[in-house]
Amino acid sequence: MPIFRLSPPFLAGANRVTLQMLQVLLALIPAVIAMTFYFGPGVLINVTLAVSVALITEA
Repeated sequence: MPIFRLSPPFLAGANRVTLQMLQVLLALIPAVIAMTFYFGPGVLINVTLAVSVALITEA
């Protein structure tokens, strides 16, 4: 009896990781707006710095 080895991801279809990350980014928009309202524009500097460091280290 042959043993079948399946490799992940087991879900077929569109790239679900991309869709999930897009949903995460869309969910963060109201949070960033609320934090900017409560804590000031320093939040935007922190978010910009975090995104730029993530993009630099990703490449």
